[in-house]
This record gives sequence, structure tokens and C-alpha cells, in this order.
Amino acid sequence: MLWRFVLITTLLVEATAPALAASPSLTILEAVALAEQNHPRIAGMQARVTGVEARRREVRGDGLPRVELQAVHVEGLSGSKGAGLGVQGIVSSPLIADNAAGVNVWQRLYDSGEIRNRKRSLSYQADSARTETEATRRQVGLDAVRAFVEVLKQDALLSIYRDLLRDRQAFATQAESFLRAGLRTGIDASLAKIQVARARGLISGTTNRRDQARTALQRALGEASSDRGGTAAASRALTPPRYEPPAIPALDTLLQTAQSRPEIVAARQSVEAARADIRAVRATRDPQVVGFLSGGAANTSRSPDGDLEWAGGVAVKLPIDVSSVYGERIAQGEAKLHEAEARLRDVEQQVALEVQQAGADLENLRQQQEVDREEIQQASSALKVSDSQYRAGLGTFLDRLQAENAVVEATGRLREREFDSLVTWTRLQVTRGATVQEALTGCGAGQK
Repeated sequence: MLWRFVLITTLLVEATAPALAASPSLTILEAVALAEQNHPRIAGMQARVTGVEARRREVRGDGLPRVELQAVHVEGLSGSKGAGLGVQGIVSSPLIADNAAGVNVWQRLYDSGEIRNRKRSLSYQADSARTETEATRRQVGLDAVRAFVEVLKQDALLSIYRDLLRDRQAFATQAESFLRAGLRTGIDASLAKIQVARARGLISGTTNRRDQARTALQRALGEASSDRGGTAAASRALTPPRYEPPAIPALDTLLQTAQSRPEIVAARQSVEAARADIRAVRATRDPQVVGFLSGGAANTSRSPDGDLEWAGGVAVKLPIDVSSVYGERIAQGEAKLHEAEARLRDVEQQVALEVQQAGADLENLRQQQEVDREEIQQASSALKVSDSQYRAGLGTFLDRLQAENAVVEATGRLREREFDSLVTWTRLQVTRGATVQEALTGCGAGQK
């Protein structure tokens, strides 16, 4: 009875092992979502947004009340109270003071726009950083689409070459039988074996490219190598997306909608941030109003028991900068503004070029696919004729081989261009301002 239990248990384990080992499939939309969630480039951009927001909160704090605790030890001052300390309301001592301690509370009442423009600049910078993060997210998603489709492309080529290997193996077997029957020479059998070896070489090379594409997909998804922690998403079976080629929109429409590209919006926000920085620097020369209240105690040789003092009021500051610091800060701000404006013009030109190039590439791919389909029909007809002639002894092996290679090459080109069309369509939609998910959904690739 024990051997029966062991046998039944073994059969159950073997039956369930494939189901346990099988990994769930990965769709192209899931791949894009994983890339946008895990890729380190997006994490770096989000950290940049956090840094800008922290600086913005820091500037906002300049307009809040401040409390300062001060303690000084003074010897040999040559002036009245506060001489050499440079802070309004400070509790200090006269010439012969030894020690002093005090508390200062002051509030900026009016600053002529310095803080306001600095906050505005950082607000534009934060918006620009968030917009650039969105641009990076779309680029990461597009890279994931490229890597995903490249794996499917190599799998499709592998399928073609495996079918070719089976056909050539069958033909080599037939050539051997013809040779044994004395109907053909040994040259045909040798050439048939060579073609079998070449088909195996195609499979080997394509398998290597498929493995490299898997690695590229894993990197595009922002995953660590699979040997460091479980099964990576890139190693799952990929679900081929549906692709229903939509009509290509007019170029004017594409260029118009491309103005909403995150790259252009971020460049415009950088220009506004630079202008706000210049206004903030110029405001530093305007009068500022500060309210203050201070109090403290001082021990002096005249009053060894201590002297309590307090002061309060409103102070007007008139900044007068006789150095070159102000001029250099203005020059730096203007240079930053010119740089941002030049970058905006460059981005607008680059976006227009990308839209035109993507549209032309997609149209060219569709035309080439039509040519490939015609070549496949012609090559398939030629293969049937040459194969019939060879079997009847009326044609040569080289004629048949040439026709077969034409069919394989045209079929491979067509499959590659079909996948390239999906990538190019997605790229075209992203260049015009759409997200990757919107681009995939628009052509039916988001459907299972």
C-alpha cells in the first residue's frame, strides 16, 4: 500500500508542477505602469520636486516672526549701546560692560516684494520640476513600450525561423531519399544540410537577441536583476497587444496639440521663474519695514547688581550696497533668464521636429508593409512553382532555395515593421502631448 501512496503522490506533484511554475502574463499597459512606478529616473525627479518645495517653505518662513536669544561678553567697546552688534533692539552694555543677555522678537512688516518674488520663483520652479517629472515619466513609459515590443519581435522571428528549420529538415530528409534512389546528386543533399545548419544559426542568434531584449526590458521596468530577489516582472510571459492602425492626424493638428507637451510647459515655467528671481533681487534695494521688541539684562562695573532694559518699535531699513554684489546678482539673473528663453526656443523646435519625424516614420512603415505583403505573395507563389519543378526534376535546388529565402526575409521584415509601427504610433502620440497609456489605448493595444 505504501508504494501506491508514493506513486499517487508523485503523479499529483508532477501534474501540479507546471501550473505552479507557470508565471502570469504581463500586458504592455502593466509594463508601462511598472516602469513609471519603479524606474529610478522618476524617483530622482520626485526628489528634485521635494527639494524645491523645501526651499519654497524656507523662503515663506522669512516672512514669519523671529525670536532670537543672545548672550554677549563685551570688553573695550568704544561707543554707545549696541555698538558693533548691528541688530536693532539688541540688549547690550555701555563701554565698561562685562556681560549681557537678551531676547529679540522681530517681524518683517514690508519688504517691497523680495520674499513675494522669491516665493513666486520657487513656485514656478516647483511646477517646472513636476512637469519635467511628467515628461520623464512619459519617456520612461515609451522606453518600456520599446523594450516590451522588442521582446515580442524577437519571439516572432524565432517562430518564423523554427518553422523554417522544420521545413528544411524535412526537405533535407527528402533530398537524402532522392540521393539514395539515384534521382539527385550528392550536392543537393549537402546543400540541404548546410541550409539546416544556417536555420539553426538563425535561431541561435535570434535567441541571444531575445535574451538581450529581456534584459533591456527588465532595466526599462526599473527592476533589479532576477538573481537578486525572486522572479522579475520582465521574465513573465508577455501578452502580445492588439494593434489596429488608426489614421495619422494632419501635421497641423499634431503641431498644435504638441504645445501642451510637458517639455514645453516646463521650459515656459523656467522662464517665469528666472524673471521672478530678477524682480526679487531688485527688491532688495527697496526700503523694508521691521517691527521689533527686545528685552534683557546686563551686568556692568557701574551696576554690579544688573540692569534690566527693554526696547520696541518699528525700524525702516534702507539697504545701500556700494559693492558689486547687487550688480553681479542682477547679471546672474539675466544670464539665467536668457538661458531659459534659449532653452524654450530649442525645446519648441525640437518638439516640432520630433512630431514631423514620427509622422513621417509611421507613414513610411505603413507603405513598406504594403510592399512586404506583395513580396510575400510573389515569393510564396515562386516557391510553390520552384518546389514543384524541383520535385519533378525540372528545376534546381538553388532556384528553390532562393525562393524560400525570399519568403522568409519578406515575412521577417513584415513582422518587424508591424511591431515597429506600434512603437512609432506610440511615439507619435507622446510627441503630440498624449500619455503612453492614452496612446496605447487609442490604437487598441491596451485591450487584452
